Amino acid sequence: MPLTVIVISLLFFYATGITWRKVILILTSLYVYYQFIGVYILLLLILSTIIIISSKFIVNENKKIFVIIPILFIIFTFAILKYTGFSNWKLPVGFSVYAFSSISFIVDQYKNHIKYKWLDILCFLYFFPKILAGPIERSQDFISQLSTINKPTLIQFYKVFKLIVFSTLCKFVIANNLEGTTTSDYNGVNTIISILLFSIQFYFDYWAYTNFAIAFGWLYGIKLSPSFNRPYYSNSFKKFWNCWNITLSTWLRDYIYIPLGGNKVKRLHWISNILIVFIVSGLWHGSTVPFIIWGITHAILLIIELTIIKRYSFNLGLLYGIFVFLAVSLLWQMFKCNNLEDIASLFKAIKTPDSINIQLIVYLSISLTVMVILQSKTVLKIIFSIHDNKKFIIYEVTTISIMIIFIILLCGDYNSTFFYFKF
Repeated sequence: MPLTVIVISLLFFYATGITWRKVILILTSLYVYYQFIGVYILLLLILSTIIIISSKFIVNENKKIFVIIPILFIIFTFAILKYTGFSNWKLPVGFSVYAFSSISFIVDQYKNHIKYKWLDILCFLYFFPKILAGPIERSQDFISQLSTINKPTLIQFYKVFKLIVFSTLCKFVIANNLEGTTTSDYNGVNTIISILLFSIQFYFDYWAYTNFAIAFGWLYGIKLSPSFNRPYYSNSFKKFWNCWNITLSTWLRDYIYIPLGGNKVKRLHWISNILIVFIVSGLWHGSTVPFIIWGITHAILLIIELTIIKRYSFNLGLLYGIFVFLAVSLLWQMFKCNNLEDIASLFKAIKTPDSINIQLIVYLSISLTVMVILQSKTVLKIIFSIHDNKKFIIYEVTTISIMIIFIILLCGDYNSTFFYFKF
């Protein structure tokens, strides 16, 4: 991350008026994004031009054709880059998020008929903290903040500092140090432990990125949406999807599930709606068979839960919550498998007996304990809130200091990328 450029842009950002702030925000975002995708930035500029022109026609003409054409163009471009392997082209980092953000903007323009300036649209599309891996923001919520940005106070800088420390701990101490324990070199119970460790690693890795995004958003006076709400505390699949990657889940709900009829239709139609949503989610993440299996399996589990379990009023308690965590963790392996052979190898490894690796048991015990602590309401209150209570401030300073010590002593590879950048 070109931090020097970001620092310079912040200095100019708060030294200028609203219009120039938007220009600086756009240029900074393009520069940062260029560092990740190179010449693909030209594709982004072309698509953004089409979106801005379409937006003008949507507001003035109110015809569906101006909604359909840009959406089809975005989907076509996305499909060519992600699924065809055309020539040496590949999907740029963040394009999946950009595509969904663009589609939601176009649809919302048609529904709400709000006329935006082109600078506002570009700020929404390009804002660098969110473009690489989310959160997937809504245009109305984001753009409304651009004209009300105030210079940050020392308290706000301190809040950013706390979140960056917390995110650094999650990514570079926890996620990176777990990476070596999630290989495919294990058998039997050790494979199951490795699966659980990857689930924890993946969560901390992605949670860290979205918290970094929120922190950098705060620096520019922009409040981004949270993507996680203690998902592994969920005691049902429905609750899990309300707490995991929240902005993606709500996007799929608002722009696919509800337009298809949601749950206001007959049983078979409703089931097909859920299947379509999860298949789209799977294909959004990747083009291989394991991603489709991931989506279909999650859809089936949710359908069973919402019909059979809910119908007979089963108590969704702790045991079911453990089952949800185990099932979700197993299905995350689809994100690591390239084909059916990889899936077969995974289940073969699970069935192959092997002596228990004590080191893995220790890693899992520590990881689960750390996850419970860092997801506790007390720690989250320390990180995300500002307090006046002197006693609580002592807890806060102590907690942040301990985190910094762990970062200094146990920090992993700073050059490692975020796992979700693959999608």
